[in-house]
Amino acid sequence: MAGYNVTIVEAMPQIMRPFDYDMVQILHKELIDNGIDLIVNDKVEKFEEDTVVLESGKKIHAEAVVMAIGVSPETTLAKKSWFRIRKNWSHCSKPKF
Repeated sequence: MAGYNVTIVEAMPQIMRPFDYDMVQILHKELIDNGIDLIVNDKVEKFEEDTVVLESGKKIHAEAVVMAIGVSPETTLAKKSWFRIRKNWSHCSKPKF
């Protein structure tokens, strides 16, 4: 990425949790193929002067940190409208009456 070392840290087994695991593997590969260090199943424990320390003990040198902490869709309205929501929230469908 334009001369920068970029690392994405994700606490879950995949980025973009609402999407199917197999589909996200394509995105994981694309990130890695483009030089982005992808760390999954680990989370940020603390920040030190110029270092991000992960729960696993791994340390990542960082001059800048951008945090984007999860998104879970709000499905209350869809559920009240009789929509069926997939377990992984990747899509919903209206039942036939």
